[in-house]
Amino acid sequence: MKPLNLGIQKRGYKPYHNDFIIPEWNNRTYYTLELLLQPTISFIANIPPAIKTDSTQNIAEKAKSNRSFTHTVFFEFDKHSMEASELSRLDEFAKLMKSKKIQRVEIIGFSDDIGAEAYNLRLSEERAKGIALFLVQNNIVVDQIYMEGKGELEGEQNKELNRKVEVRVMTIE
Repeated sequence: MKPLNLGIQKRGYKPYHNDFIIPEWNNRTYYTLELLLQPTISFIANIPPAIKTDSTQNIAEKAKSNRSFTHTVFFEFDKHSMEASELSRLDEFAKLMKSKKIQRVEIIGFSDDIGAEAYNLRLSEERAKGIALFLVQNNIVVDQIYMEGKGELEGEQNKELNRKVEVRVMTIE
């Protein structure tokens, strides 16, 4: 099997490049690639709407109505697929979010510092992409998702804690 070297350059989006290992075609099934391109400019910001009155009570009430929920998914060494226990935990988190009015979702992937830096960056991106796809399949709107792979987390702490994806959901209540 030779890798498929795929590069995409689209105006308004960051360049994308990846090597995909595609199984030999058996003339019966198709192989699907899903790509999430990252826009070069994000207009999603936490800018409060213009307030016509000076009421500090109004400002305080608006701040109280914004909430943030976090969830961390841990991965095995050199894996971007979730273990059953982590999948179950993420599913419970997604169920809790279904009743919320979601403003934005941030998904940040990490890896440990074992191995090549470029490989670990790609692994952290694959981990983040897997979580993003899971949330999309659970009715979190794609336009509201920010996803990034940050690569290696270095440190003397337990390396298992560095193999993770952090999910932050901002809601309006």
